[in-house]
Amino acid sequence: MKRAAFIGLAGFLVGVSGCAPDALAPELMDDPGTLAELGHSGALEGAGFMLISATGAPFTCALKSPGVPYCWGVGRGAVPTVVTGAPEFIHLSVGHGHTCGIDADGNAYCWGQNDFGALGDGATTVRSLPGMVTGGHRFTSISAGFSHTCGLEADGDVYCWGSNATGQLGDGTTLHRQEPVVVMGGQRFVSIDAGWFHTCGLEADGSAYCWGLGRDGRLGHGGTDDRSVPTRVSGGLMFASITAGGSHTCGTDTVGDAYCWGNNYYGALGASGDPHAPAPVIGAFAFTSISAGSFHTCALDREGHAYCWGDAESGKLGTTTHAPGPNPVVGGLVFASISAGSEHTCAIDMEGDAYCWGQNVWGQIGDGTTVDRAVPTAVVDPSGHSGAVPTAAVTDLYPWVVTDTLVLVRWTEVDDGTGAPADYRVKYSEGQLADWKTATVGCDRWVRGEAVGAFIQCEVEGLEPSTEYEFQLMSFRMEDGRWAGARYSNTARATTLQLRTDPVTDLAARDVTEASMTLAWTQVDDGTGEPARYRLRYGPEPMIPWRSGAIGCDLAGDAIGAEIECTIDGLEPGVTYRALLMSFRLEDGVWVGARYSNYVLITTAESGG
Repeated sequence: MKRAAFIGLAGFLVGVSGCAPDALAPELMDDPGTLAELGHSGALEGAGFMLISATGAPFTCALKSPGVPYCWGVGRGAVPTVVTGAPEFIHLSVGHGHTCGIDADGNAYCWGQNDFGALGDGATTVRSLPGMVTGGHRFTSISAGFSHTCGLEADGDVYCWGSNATGQLGDGTTLHRQEPVVVMGGQRFVSIDAGWFHTCGLEADGSAYCWGLGRDGRLGHGGTDDRSVPTRVSGGLMFASITAGGSHTCGTDTVGDAYCWGNNYYGALGASGDPHAPAPVIGAFAFTSISAGSFHTCALDREGHAYCWGDAESGKLGTTTHAPGPNPVVGGLVFASISAGSEHTCAIDMEGDAYCWGQNVWGQIGDGTTVDRAVPTAVVDPSGHSGAVPTAAVTDLYPWVVTDTLVLVRWTEVDDGTGAPADYRVKYSEGQLADWKTATVGCDRWVRGEAVGAFIQCEVEGLEPSTEYEFQLMSFRMEDGRWAGARYSNTARATTLQLRTDPVTDLAARDVTEASMTLAWTQVDDGTGEPARYRLRYGPEPMIPWRSGAIGCDLAGDAIGAEIECTIDGLEPGVTYRALLMSFRLEDGVWVGARYSNYVLITTAESGG
């Protein structure tokens, strides 16, 4: 789960216009004689960041005084870029694949992934630019979760929208909602936080409530059952802050003691004891704020010193050593706020400068590179370079892996220095792109720009499977038949897929009884011309995620195109089960090329029926 690819972040990559590559003119066969390299220097001097959010996503967003939103990371590049079409916000929240903000009038805007209606615009279409949430609500704060969002009104009412498979919207149902619905229960909340599949809030007296997925005890009510309405966190504690993470929850009480509950992978709770109820974080600390990531947690003490605990991979704890419980973040910086993401962490210091650390493969650290950072690293100045009427530099070049041999490279079109859209040349190399001139040209050699601010994409074909490539593009304009004002973009890396098996698309159930069912499908190619192997999992609906299901069968195919089946026994009568199949092949005893099938929902017969 921790290493799952973030393949659903299409919200930052939509609005893409197709390329219209022309034949390359003879004058353009040579690269420009002088090209200023894209570089960055220092932290954002006087940037005045007001708020930063990295929760649960491989990108980061922040508000720069007086409320201008910037984002960086997947789909945005390795330096902060302003969010096009956004008003000035007073609050901002990053989810797994979408982002939301509130303007000074309390109007909520969201953009990004929208599979279940997390944008609250009444639809399920991804949106690359901020769009207003429907309903005319006036929110004082907003929180974006995995695929749902919640907003808090001044009177304490909470409204949520998006995915509701586990009751995380709190409306007493498990129906997905594309528009805001009020959270039931009659509580008057003063703060809320949306996690991956659950939501938590605080009342004015510090009483904590959570609702949604109860697995691992993340709701803190003493058990693991789901709740579709707010349920009081056990223990009678009065909290000053609360944070809902990937699969755990934490809070600080009024004297600064921290408590966590839920999944304790990698020590994310920083506590021992019953994970189904609040357990005190070890150590004598007085924390003023706390932020739960996917598998790690970070907090600030009263002096603004940062501490993190849990999963230390990629350096997200901000320390070169790791011990159980809170670890001091190195560097001696004093922070005003902190936000723990999926695989990275960010904070703002007392001067409004932003720092991030941890995984940086998508540029989510914001230092102009894609190198992981184990210590707080200054977010760099996003401004470009001076020169003789240069084009604007593309900063959000992003490669989207499609197959084992095809990558789409995508970016936002920029100004060529005269107000017109620039033209582009894309190059790539296996491994590091160290020499632009000798790198391989992709995307039909020349990509014509169409509209400044629009998304554009082109295909790089003929790549090798399971190979890492680095991509970069150059923006330029034509003057008297020659390239002028050329600027390099950020570099971006992507690894092509392994040779994939074909997916099974006709998985179907037959002979369903009160205690068994038979699943059948057509055998597929494992990617090498041989029949694939198969593993089937099943579980009571909803089965989230795949690895949580019981194994129903594990077998090898014998002939591509032939029917194959397996029977699952020992089921409960009158229960709806989800079944899903994975086709794969074995290479040196390791599963590779795995593909998921369609899923089927099967309800067993009632007992005695």
